Amino acid sequence: MKKTVFIFLVFSTIPILSISCGYHLLNSGRYCSLPYKSISIPIVKSPSSDLLFESEFTQMLRSEFLRYSDIRLLDSKRADAILHVQVQNIRLVSAGYKIKRYNTLGSEYLYETTSGRLLKLTLNMSLIERNTKKVVWKKECISETAYLYMGDDPLENSEGLRKALIEIASRIARMAYQLTLERF
Repeated sequence: MKKTVFIFLVFSTIPILSISCGYHLLNSGRYCSLPYKSISIPIVKSPSSDLLFESEFTQMLRSEFLRYSDIRLLDSKRADAILHVQVQNIRLVSAGYKIKRYNTLGSEYLYETTSGRLLKLTLNMSLIERNTKKVVWKKECISETAYLYMGDDPLENSEGLRKALIEIASRIARMAYQLTLERF
């Protein structure tokens, strides 16, 4: 009898405690919902002259919100909130070198080439409510870095740069999504 009462008390208090502490269980296969029904993610602004840079970065941001929430992406005039991302600085820094030795007419020459570089981005992000112009969150001077290998083929180098950009963009997209969710 005591054992049955104890089991009953345990199973009846768990739902009451879980409701009162603010945690809510989601159905399986369903993602968290944002407080906004729609969001606008305009094209990322950057000092880059490469047109694909901005579009690929923006695509990563949009896919992160589409993948993990049921929020709709709309244009800036109709969305509930607007996510602004502005890249402030883009730098490629040499991180590794290869040295080749050449002997020409009895003299030895060393030829140094870059074998790896670091892509460093510094950017600002903010989420703004469209109707009230209230800044929901703002994060400035975010710095992200990715490594890329450099070789003799310019096409491979270009692809390595693109992969490094996508790596950084996916981290920034995850950060933007988490900053948006942690406010609510």
